[in-house]
Amino acid sequence: MGQDSFAKRTSLNKEPPALLWIACLLVGGVLRLYAISAQSLWLDEATSLLVASRSYKEIAAGVGFDNHTPPFYYLLLHLWLLAVPKTEFGLRSLSAVIDLASIPMIYVVASRLCNRRVGLVSSFLFAISPFAIYYAQEGRMYSLLMFLVLSVSWSAAVLLERPLSLTEVFLTVAAAIGGLYTHYYFALYLFALTLVMLFMLRHDCRRTLQWFGAMLIAGLAFLPWLKIVLTLSSSEGPSFRRFVWLVLPYTFLRFCAGYSVLPINYGSKDDLVSFLAEHWSLATAYSVVFIGISAHALFALFRQWRNCYALLLAGLFIPGLAALLISLKVPMLGERYLAVSFPFFVILIAYGLQTPTVKRLAVTMLFVVCFLWCFSLHEYYFSPQFGKTQWRKAANIVKTQGQPTQVVVHPGFIDILLRFYLPEKYSISDARDVLPSLPNAGDCRSSPVASEGFWLIERGSVPTLIPQLTSKGYQPAIEQLLPLENGIRLLMFPCLPSSGTVFGNE
Repeated sequence: MGQDSFAKRTSLNKEPPALLWIACLLVGGVLRLYAISAQSLWLDEATSLLVASRSYKEIAAGVGFDNHTPPFYYLLLHLWLLAVPKTEFGLRSLSAVIDLASIPMIYVVASRLCNRRVGLVSSFLFAISPFAIYYAQEGRMYSLLMFLVLSVSWSAAVLLERPLSLTEVFLTVAAAIGGLYTHYYFALYLFALTLVMLFMLRHDCRRTLQWFGAMLIAGLAFLPWLKIVLTLSSSEGPSFRRFVWLVLPYTFLRFCAGYSVLPINYGSKDDLVSFLAEHWSLATAYSVVFIGISAHALFALFRQWRNCYALLLAGLFIPGLAALLISLKVPMLGERYLAVSFPFFVILIAYGLQTPTVKRLAVTMLFVVCFLWCFSLHEYYFSPQFGKTQWRKAANIVKTQGQPTQVVVHPGFIDILLRFYLPEKYSISDARDVLPSLPNAGDCRSSPVASEGFWLIERGSVPTLIPQLTSKGYQPAIEQLLPLENGIRLLMFPCLPSSGTVFGNE
């Protein structure tokens, strides 16, 4: 019996053929680069470009953005944009490259925590994951966050087996500091990881001191930013994060299905019951498969318990639960922030697909998971129902018309998106600044904004200002709705009242 068990462990830890490695990287690279520029920027990506365009000193000091995320990603992006053009591809390619590096990184972590077979399956699943690919094609810090989480996890897994070398300690400290300065949720993960490590290493003074010392150095390095963290903790948090109790199940759906087969909007989290009722068939298919695999994996973990599994469970559960508790005071819980836990979700699914009790079903279930994720990717790349808000298309409509060159936006913060796509000759104003002083249509020649007519571009999720303009006698000559995600209302108002209105609806 002992020999059979040893043979099984040995077979599970055989190094996979190099061809499988190459296949995972090739598939992952193609999926991350394909159509990476197809969709226009959205607000957070435009913010990334705006911040990264500042000087190193300003970025490090948090100048020009709201400090809801620390500056490390923006510093990297600043350096990246010195070598690549400031386009959608240039912005997003940094995330794609970092996310591609996570494919081998999740292999080494999963191999340490479980075995090499789980590591290989984890790499493949991460390579085709719709959730990972979405953030690999977004100009934000979430791919970097996942890579740094995996890096620190690798150090922790190694330390459970042996003391770290001086170089490994240095890399651990660097990854921990980078993670703390990338996203605040990294601190939640690091806290959970440190508790687990100190408990499991309590009888080994040398390794305990190595981990505690590395984390202490990382914590001291984060002290300059702590003042900003305390300022944020005393605020009321973003008003759109009030539906905290529904974020965790919503996050599970996104981990399973990505963002393409279910709509992206705040209402889906605010009223999850209606959301599931409307899309019950897809939600059921993804939920049944992944809940079943996850439940089986958790059962197998506890039945075949090893101390290193505590690292997997801590990364999977504690950041979300800690964020939920904090959000009872300061709403901060969001499914994209929980990308910090996503690599452990992938490892859990991979573990569930290779445990002996489902050996006969493993290939079938792996095929089912691949089918569901390929369906999600097909919708992500090709479905007209999915996409980010179409600011680039709105700007192209404005440029095609040529006149007028005055653009009024509502809400005002979307001006950074339109400034990216519109030439400098276009003047962009906040509707809150323009409307109070805007004269009636008959006196529009006296207005610097309305003398040649103007465009009104509104985000579809906000109440429209059209009634206020029509009450002053303005009538749109062009009106178009670009409905993806929250949508855009695009209207052109000539200076003189129009005799007819042209309506367009995509």
